[in-house]
Amino acid sequence: TIPRTQLHRRRRFVTSCSTRRPLQLGNWTVRVSTVGIVRIALIAETFTPAVNGVVNSVLQVADNVARRGHEPVIVAPCGDTYRSHSGYPVPVVRVPSVSVPGYRQLQVARPALDLVPILDTIAPDVVHLASPALLGAAAVRAANELDLPTVAIYQTDLAAFARRYHLLL
Repeated sequence: TIPRTQLHRRRRFVTSCSTRRPLQLGNWTVRVSTVGIVRIALIAETFTPAVNGVVNSVLQVADNVARRGHEPVIVAPCGDTYRSHSGYPVPVVRVPSVSVPGYRQLQVARPALDLVPILDTIAPDVVHLASPALLGAAAVRAANELDLPTVAIYQTDLAAFARRYHLLL
């Protein structure tokens, strides 16, 4: 792990060493930063051994990120460190979890988790939220406290899921 003081130096170094190049997107021109290796915390509401769209998406993102030379680290309520389809090791950090009532084989993060110590240890450059709900909310709170950028994607209709399994979100 990287001590906090070195982490801040590392971020300043990456920022100062980045180059900005123009990218044309339709009528818009934006400046894109290019940096070296990026450590990405992939926050997954569910993970293996479950088989669903969120798990498949996280596996694909981790594989593609690792294949491009970056460092994915998955934070999830279940699963173990594994080798991606391309053969890269991908660590999985497990958080305390509970089973979903009526869907016992699905583990979800325990409500009200404090992810600050976990994200501080992982020292990601960015936090990626995969279909955020309970764990995603905890990750956003921790990322804000640690001043980390976040990005979120949704693959699940959370309202329909909550209705189907009689959950209050």
